Amino acid sequence: MKIIRIHEVLAIVKISRSLWYQSIRDGDAPRPIKPGPRVSFWIEEEVHAWLDRKAAERFQ
Repeated sequence: MKIIRIHEVLAIVKISRSLWYQSIRDGDAPRPIKPGPRVSFWIEEEVHAWLDRKAAERFQ
């Protein structure tokens, strides 16, 4: 399991920071791990799974 920061997430999903956080608020994107009030991490596999799901939705 690899833990990544927001800049790495955005490099994977290729969307803006604001759209990514909106997707989290909407319950669509994976929620971050918050070890402190000003830091967030994501599990890389969850980010890739979200991106795969979004791509698969295009073909439904």
